[in-house]
Amino acid sequence: MRTIDEHGDTVTIFVYDTVRTPKDTSLRWVGNSALRITEISPLNLSWLDESGDDPAWVEIYNASDQAANLKGYSLIENTKALRKWVFGDELIAAKSFRIVFCDKKNIPEVKGSDNGEFHVRTHTNWKMEKDGGTVYLVDADYGIRDSVAFPEITVGDMSWGITDGGIWKYFAKPTPEAPNTNSTAYDNLAPTLDLSQLKGGFYNEPTTINPPQLPSGVSLRCTKDGSLPTKSSEEFKSPMTIDHSMPLRCSAFKEGALTTQVVTKTFFIGETVSMPVVAVSVDPSFFHKAYIKTEASSPDAAPSGLYEDQEFQVHVEYFPKGSSSDKAAWGIEAGISLMGGWSRLNNKKSVAITMREDYEDGRLHYPLFDIRKSDSVFKAFNLRNNGNRFVSDYIADAMAGEVLEGSGVDYQRSRQVVVFYNGEYYGIHDMRERFNRAYVQTNYGIDDNTVEMVKQLGGLDKIEASGNGTTESYVSMLNYVGNNDMSNAENYAMAKTKLDVGNFADYMIAEIYFHNGDWPNNNVRAWSSPEQPWKFMVYDVDHGFDWMWGVNGGEFSQGNNMFAWIRKGGGNKPCKDVGCFANLYISLIKSADFKRLFLNHTAVMWEKYLNAENFARVIDRMVGTIPESEMQRDLAKFHQDEKYYSNSCGNGFSKTGSCLKEWTQARDSKILQEYQEEFDVSNMVSMTISSSGNGTVLMDGMKLPGSTATSTKYTGKFFSGLQMELTAVAANGAVFAGWSDGSTDNPHLVTIAEGQTISATFK
Repeated sequence: MRTIDEHGDTVTIFVYDTVRTPKDTSLRWVGNSALRITEISPLNLSWLDESGDDPAWVEIYNASDQAANLKGYSLIENTKALRKWVFGDELIAAKSFRIVFCDKKNIPEVKGSDNGEFHVRTHTNWKMEKDGGTVYLVDADYGIRDSVAFPEITVGDMSWGITDGGIWKYFAKPTPEAPNTNSTAYDNLAPTLDLSQLKGGFYNEPTTINPPQLPSGVSLRCTKDGSLPTKSSEEFKSPMTIDHSMPLRCSAFKEGALTTQVVTKTFFIGETVSMPVVAVSVDPSFFHKAYIKTEASSPDAAPSGLYEDQEFQVHVEYFPKGSSSDKAAWGIEAGISLMGGWSRLNNKKSVAITMREDYEDGRLHYPLFDIRKSDSVFKAFNLRNNGNRFVSDYIADAMAGEVLEGSGVDYQRSRQVVVFYNGEYYGIHDMRERFNRAYVQTNYGIDDNTVEMVKQLGGLDKIEASGNGTTESYVSMLNYVGNNDMSNAENYAMAKTKLDVGNFADYMIAEIYFHNGDWPNNNVRAWSSPEQPWKFMVYDVDHGFDWMWGVNGGEFSQGNNMFAWIRKGGGNKPCKDVGCFANLYISLIKSADFKRLFLNHTAVMWEKYLNAENFARVIDRMVGTIPESEMQRDLAKFHQDEKYYSNSCGNGFSKTGSCLKEWTQARDSKILQEYQEEFDVSNMVSMTISSSGNGTVLMDGMKLPGSTATSTKYTGKFFSGLQMELTAVAANGAVFAGWSDGSTDNPHLVTIAEGQTISATFK
């Protein structure tokens, strides 16, 4: 039994000791130890390590008047392996604390000092779990200097620490490397209540709900304005009538206990909505500090807070069938922050919803989008006001991505929803995948901890890494391609190991078709992993489709040739050095192999994805998800139709997407003309590529549309007279036998001609 004060002034330890031989490795208690464990945070969220990560930690205190070195000590989570993790040189000053991170990084000795909010500390080779356990501090002679059992902690930024009285308690806020008296201690946690009787959702008339039965000494307190309940909030102890739409947020409170549970249910009274509904409950201060209404005409004139990097806690609920939903499909505590540039000036703003362990699980397990596998996991999503096209249409940017479904070009899947904040209608939004490392894990099954992700908004000085990643590999790729002659086959072969050239070609083909004037000097997104070279994603095409509102200071117009625009590096002080994104294309197109790949991929992209017929199909589907009644309600509140924008279709708000259809119908012939002028290519001719037996054919590395795991059959138009590289890929134990033209080369170069059919035979 031990009694330890917070500051180490009183130490009483009952000693359990035995006489041991030099080879005796049995554990024993060691008395009068000046080193002891004083606090544990299994779910750390705010005290960051040297990489910006937030691993669990254990705090060790040196109560003596002299510095203590932990070299040779071990910190372990069980007694099965007494030397599982051993400290190197780790000096703790007298009367001082020291954090040890418990996350498997295995750093027994550190050199260097803290950098701002990042802390350089040792890391164990085992990970502390939040469901409880025991931690042991063991000296080099296998003497237990201290051990602490800690309970399950499932709420972020709580800790388990010792008080001045020697009693271990819960702390509402951790105190890493500081006295625990700096935070409030609690004997236990307030009880978790079954509040399933609070059935939120849609009601035609006011509804009355009854308070639940509560354990002795427990009170249930609730708010109706989106704020989190406190012990001074209104007590729910008698029947409550809800006569207007509101969020009801309730928590249990008990004297001496820490409240961790918040139950949120949104009640809609008299609301009829025929689209999916997202209900956001947030403290009212959010609308005074961040989501601010303004008449400012530019970001420079915007009120303080509108462009600050702020995140607020919210509860989000999803009703997939709108007011016809029986209940919310899910509800989760999360964070909310504003996003976008000029579009923040609109009264309807774009926000990011981010799931973190700070608030709850940290991941949302639900298929948010129609085009998505059922076991989807999301760490974040956006609720977008349609960006700069706020005044022109509901779908253009989202549509630009969806036309690429199946092409292999990454884009953010989306769906149209109606959003309510604290029960108040906020109109139609585009629910959108968020481009983060979790996107890669969801779409590709790649561990997001291995993913590097960047965004590029100009030259080398305008490249940012996502999360805690780095830009080193991406910059290396840019520099290699920019500084080496890609007409050299060996240089091009090396470049193919650094970026996915097929994906890059398809991405460029799409952006060129979109006639995007806010690119390539902006809005570039890319990711890589150990098994995937750099891959690019279509992002923010607001200024595509000849939407001409204020792009690049008026430098870009409907008449701009996209190839000339790329060679220029974009507009508004374009980047000119080898680190420019545009330079990737400028360099790679000098390779005869890449040029061939680019033109042949173009033909397939036009045939399958980038054509007026496919655009019309996607536009009709997306517009069809927004009933006319919902459009009218949204436009009446936000008045987009009273503003003007300019494009080739004239002025006004396009509710049906007719303007976009007209533009793509004209674009099909115009883009062909631009290619013919740029590459001096002939007209396009029809050609068929197929396979016989168990195997497929890749065309310049591309899996052709309609191909299965064991067969290929594709007929489309290609540029006459060019060559294409065909590769036969056997499946299910089959063997490639040859091509229909008699060749057995693999890969095989063929010349494109009208009516040509070539097939790979597998036996």
